[in-house]
Amino acid sequence: MRQRLRADNALRAAGLAALLVFALSGCSTTKPQPTVAGCGADDWYFPRGTFPASYPNSDDARRRWYSLAYIRMQELSLSCGDWTGADAYRFLWLDTFSQPASIRITRQDNRIWLLAIRLSGTGGGDPGFVSAVVRKELPATDWDRLAAALQQAHFWALPTSGNMFGQHGEQWVIEGRQGTGYHVVDRWAPNQPDYRALGLLFFDLAGWPFPGIKGP
Repeated sequence: MRQRLRADNALRAAGLAALLVFALSGCSTTKPQPTVAGCGADDWYFPRGTFPASYPNSDDARRRWYSLAYIRMQELSLSCGDWTGADAYRFLWLDTFSQPASIRITRQDNRIWLLAIRLSGTGGGDPGFVSAVVRKELPATDWDRLAAALQQAHFWALPTSGNMFGQHGEQWVIEGRQGTGYHVVDRWAPNQPDYRALGLLFFDLAGWPFPGIKGP
């Protein structure tokens, strides 16, 4: 476990150093395929080209938006770094007028850990700073629940981008990392039952009530 924590700290330090540059500048791969050497200051969390050129925001703008929340949380990157021997899934919830939240579940060395972070700002403006944190170990049965929900939602087969957006609402960004495999699915105010169930499960495992449902 100490080795895992050292790896986490090294990843976090490298990520924050890179993102200090990223946050002040613009944002090298054509699809999410993580490699340690291929991650730079401009694509630490999401490789260039992850999102369409107009989404309605540009790929750069969307990656900046999501990455800023992770910077404030001092979160790890799932698309970059060495995740040998570990699997991880994370739900980033950004609502226009509500506090951003991220919930990451990691399995390594037959142990499952959850880290949930909430910020003080809003998902549609300045995300603020860390206002609540939950860290806890989960039983194997909770990992089984997550695995079942991922399968039910066909997570690894879903396209990254949806095609419905509105002026206000919720972004549901769910990432997965298995060894060298990485995938991210981004939806606005999703109404697909299995994908919603997957996102709601993250909140349930964190012990947090879901902040609310705001439709299109």
